[in-house]
Amino acid sequence: LEQKADAKKHKMMKALGKAFITPIEREDLVAISNYLDDIMDSIEDVLIEIHICGIDEIRNDILEMIDLLTENISALMDVLSELKDFKHSKKIEEYIIRVNDLEEEGDRLYVRNMKKLYDNKDAWLVVSWRSIYAGLENCMDQCEHAADAVSMVIMKNS
Repeated sequence: LEQKADAKKHKMMKALGKAFITPIEREDLVAISNYLDDIMDSIEDVLIEIHICGIDEIRNDILEMIDLLTENISALMDVLSELKDFKHSKKIEEYIIRVNDLEEEGDRLYVRNMKKLYDNKDAWLVVSWRSIYAGLENCMDQCEHAADAVSMVIMKNS
C-alpha cells in the first residue's frame, strides 16, 4: 500500500509539473501530499516494528489506538474530499477540528497505554511495545499535520 501511495504521489507531482495553472499553489499541494506520504510511511513503520519485534499477539489496548487511527484517517479523508470546493464547503472546518480532536484523544490513549506498559517488569515487552505505541501516536500526529496544512491553504486562499 505504501508503494501504491508513493506511485500516486509521483503521478501527482508529474501532473503538477505540467499544469499551467493550479487551483491551489503548487507548494501547498506538495506540502499536503508530503504529509499524506508521511502518514503512509508512519503506518508502514509500525508494521515493520511489529514484524521486527516478532510480535505474535496484539495487546488489547493497541486495538483502541488502531480504531482511533482509522477514525482519524477517515476524518482526514473527509477534509480532503472537501478541499476541491473548500471556498463553498460548509463542513471542511468541522472535519479539520475533528481530526485535531481525534489526535488529542490519541495523545491521551498513548499516555494511558504507556503508563500501563511501564507497570510491566518484562523489559523486552516494554521496549517492543513502546516503539509501537509511539509509532501509532506519530501516525495520528501526521494526520493532524495534514489537516493543519489544509487549514493553511484555506486561510491563504480565502
